[in-house]
Amino acid sequence: MRGSKLDIACGQFQGDRKSQQDSVGAFTDHASQVSIIALSDGIGGAGYGHLASRLIQRTAIANFKSHMAELIGNPQVCPEILRKSAFAANRELARFVTDNPDKKGMGGTLVLVAIVGPRVYWLSVGDSLVYRFGKTGLTRLSADHSLATGIDNLASLGQIDPRIAKKMASRNTLTSALLGEPLKKIDCPEDGKTFSKGDVLLVASDGIQTISDADISEFLAKTKSLCAASKVNGLIQNVERQGAVGQDNLAICVAVGQ
Repeated sequence: MRGSKLDIACGQFQGDRKSQQDSVGAFTDHASQVSIIALSDGIGGAGYGHLASRLIQRTAIANFKSHMAELIGNPQVCPEILRKSAFAANRELARFVTDNPDKKGMGGTLVLVAIVGPRVYWLSVGDSLVYRFGKTGLTRLSADHSLATGIDNLASLGQIDPRIAKKMASRNTLTSALLGEPLKKIDCPEDGKTFSKGDVLLVASDGIQTISDADISEFLAKTKSLCAASKVNGLIQNVERQGAVGQDNLAICVAVGQ
């Protein structure tokens, strides 16, 4: 599968928030057959979160693009390039906050997904999501760097009522994020995963979790013949139809193997 045959589309939904603090972008370099997707969910409130997410997303893509030549015939270096790009975004965030001390505390999650020929590699910091949908169904690839994982584990052990666990405000507390400080946790596997014709990659901020994984899987199964843009629009519409009070921002990107 060549990079030129990859169908990618991105979209956003502001939800029930006063501003959009998520940022998402994608780029395909047809010469090297590599595509990169970057998404950031901003931290710092309505005043600064949108600045942080755009800075993180754009810096990460720009840094990754500067390493494209290294990937030609050498895809095993991709995880290292993903890490370099995340560190570059974190340094740029630190520089920006140093120059603008009134914006201290701004930051964001980061998901970087690189599709290199028949394999997909990813880096994740925070709780934004990377899914792969294929013949075996829907699988979440990225780790969850939030308290939600621990809370759900306690619920599965019977130590917390599952209904209460799902509504706990603390579950959204991040255990790792880009803040211009040393990163606490980075999810960046060395071997990646296969990405074949007909497979779908879904990259999204946590606003997507208004709908369940089962709903996402059912939608992708029913829309196999649709282009990436139609899948993005359909998923956003599914979230919007829920009418959730306090619906979070949503940024989303879908890539389909052609």
